[in-house]
Amino acid sequence: MRNKILIRFIVLMMSGVIFACNIFPLTDLDNDTLPDALGEVQESIVEEEELPVEEVAVEEKPVEEPPAGQIPEEQPPQDRPDQPEEESTTLDQLTLIIGMVWRLFETSNPAGIAAADVILTINGVDQPAVKTRIDGLYLIEVEGIQPRDVLRLRAKAPQDDFEPLYYEWQPELGVNRWEYDFYAYWDEITPPSSQDQNRIFGTVWDQFEGDVSGLYLNLQMGTSDAIQRMGPTDEDGYFEAMVTLPDRIMVTVWVDAEDYVPSKLMFFHPYKPEDRELIFWKYYGENLQ
Repeated sequence: MRNKILIRFIVLMMSGVIFACNIFPLTDLDNDTLPDALGEVQESIVEEEELPVEEVAVEEKPVEEPPAGQIPEEQPPQDRPDQPEEESTTLDQLTLIIGMVWRLFETSNPAGIAAADVILTINGVDQPAVKTRIDGLYLIEVEGIQPRDVLRLRAKAPQDDFEPLYYEWQPELGVNRWEYDFYAYWDEITPPSSQDQNRIFGTVWDQFEGDVSGLYLNLQMGTSDAIQRMGPTDEDGYFEAMVTLPDRIMVTVWVDAEDYVPSKLMFFHPYKPEDRELIFWKYYGENLQ
């Protein structure tokens, strides 16, 4: 058994020598270079047997970190054509609500009521009451309201019951002033024998001198479905009409065209004939009042 193993070993060694001689002629090899040549042959055999596996290296981009103490900038969102930018709807300007609180008498002129409370409610929340001045005038300044807010205004005094009970409206872009009056009846007021004639007049204007002629205005009494038309306006935007109004009624007026503000104006008609001036204007995205 041992002899067989020895013989196989000798045969293998001789095969290696013969292979080496075929690659490197013996004329070029000496005793010093022969071992090196055999080593190179063995290495070449190993390289042929073990084929290298190709690996695809994934290039990773280094993450850029901001210098110490610096806050990284927030990347702006990508613009999407199907999602236009939302227009800011906060009324940044100061909004003024102004008016008078009156006492009406049968045989004498109206008188302003001093120290009456005028209370503004924003979305159901009462704001601090404002006292009227000695002549019955009140001024309320409010900031930060939104076009969708619901505003309600009422007056209160120990000895008076006022009409209307309240005004309710929504603020809108382009309007920073609203005017509302309140009335208390101290005598038994006798309305006119016939419905009174009231002069309703005013101007529709455009600061860029656009055409404001030929416009009509709509007038609504209370919640009636009947709409009365006034106009047309002249080349300067002026309009005037004599309108029959019942006593103690809320009147609403608006321009019968787009982009004019206020979109609606309200006033309370107590009972006597009156001259009522109303002003509307074209809204171009800025407060022009």
